Amino acid sequence: MMERTLTLPRIVITGMGAITPLGLSVAEYWQGLVSGRSGIGPITLFDASAYPVKVAAEVKGFDPEQYMPPKRVDRSSRCIQFAIAAAKMAIEAAQLDMSREKPEKVGVIIATNGMISLITDESEVLRKRGPMRVDPLGVTKTSPSMVTAQVGLTIGAKGPNTSLNSACASGSDALGVALDHLHLGHADVIIAGGSEANVSPIGIAGTARMGALSRETNPAKASRPFDLNRDGFVFGEGAGIMVLETLEHALDGLTEDDLNWQPKPDCNSIGWLTWHLTRVQDGLIAPLIGEEQLWLKDEWHAKFGRPPSAEDVGAGHTPQDLAAFKSPDAETLLDYHRAVLERSRRYFTTLSPADLDREINLPFFQPPPKLGVLLIIILSDNLQHAGQAAYIRGMRQGIGWLGH
Repeated sequence: MMERTLTLPRIVITGMGAITPLGLSVAEYWQGLVSGRSGIGPITLFDASAYPVKVAAEVKGFDPEQYMPPKRVDRSSRCIQFAIAAAKMAIEAAQLDMSREKPEKVGVIIATNGMISLITDESEVLRKRGPMRVDPLGVTKTSPSMVTAQVGLTIGAKGPNTSLNSACASGSDALGVALDHLHLGHADVIIAGGSEANVSPIGIAGTARMGALSRETNPAKASRPFDLNRDGFVFGEGAGIMVLETLEHALDGLTEDDLNWQPKPDCNSIGWLTWHLTRVQDGLIAPLIGEEQLWLKDEWHAKFGRPPSAEDVGAGHTPQDLAAFKSPDAETLLDYHRAVLERSRRYFTTLSPADLDREINLPFFQPPPKLGVLLIIILSDNLQHAGQAAYIRGMRQGIGWLGH
């Protein structure tokens, strides 16, 4: 029987966008976090004087017309507007040019609950004024599926498009679904994240009746998840969107000058980072399977113009070493990366749960780690350096996420 194999491509985050109670961009959100500022305050979106809950994390100062024309603002809900704004920021940060993309290979996966408040508003219109006075765009404003649909229409994405809701895990769930689509080749790029805007009479009343919301009136004391005297969580709103791409797609179109560009003389280049993460994986996987590194076995070192040394992995490189490193073209870089990834995948399919508890004796790890821990170390190193490479690509193309 022929074995069916699947090599999963590595995924990188190339852009982020945020509309939050702490600020209306990733930079403002980050500054709010590191300064210890809270986004919680008295409810202002409706009169909460008769409600047991008085505080929420509201988005302040948001002007949807900065991100879309007035006609679209009028035809969309606050939740959709948040998603479109955050998606546009993420796309700009990723330097994603839709005119160069295949629309059917760009997807949108956003977690949302839709706009419950608009449904109750329209129910009141129906009760008082009859069925012919209900908003003809009510369904398109309230349906969770319209959040992803409107983002897709705005940016021209025609790939996988779905919304989902799994309560508090919804945003993470959306990223997981996006990863599945990218791994399976359904898309090269996914705009993924979450968007919510249900700080509303029915949203607050319903959740408060469950006993889930804090009734603390002091915003500074309302959100205390680990405090002995905690009394519930705080309702919030906003959107967080990421652009996820396969590593191959992220490097596509980059010249050797792009791959070797350094933001500063002592900084890593995209080419060095991709080479380094692949060398570390090659160097650690080879002894586990009892074979020679592909770097030497298949003479990849010669294609990179590097010495035939198993220790040449980039660890301890000085600024002079970084400047001297010259990456070959993107295809050669990716070919080596794919070869190591495929060998690793074949090895992983042979492992049992018991294997993961086996101690691995390698000279540079003391005390010896268990195999499962070592594999997590490899994964962590790959994610860290792949993320750095994606960030530097954004800087190279003119967008520094945090204002560099």
